[in-house]
Amino acid sequence: MLDLAFVARNALWVVGLSLALAAWSWSYWWAGMQHAGRQTGVRAALGRRAFVVPFWLGMLLFAASLAWGATLWWERGLWFVLAGAFLW
Repeated sequence: MLDLAFVARNALWVVGLSLALAAWSWSYWWAGMQHAGRQTGVRAALGRRAFVVPFWLGMLLFAASLAWGATLWWERGLWFVLAGAFLW
């Protein structure tokens, strides 16, 4: 029998890391295409809101998924602390 909670928990961290990687990839592409070929630094692109919000949301989903799957109370607490740091 398929454990839907297990599938949902693992899908959450996959979606979270995919979102973070997609945000980084898009920002890297955007930096190269800015101003008709004039290279804008990747560091400047990574500071834009278009990168920061999806990246940290993805990391929040990742940490929440691992907190959901933790079996020990202190491990779950550490993942929630990390998720709170990503949220902040």
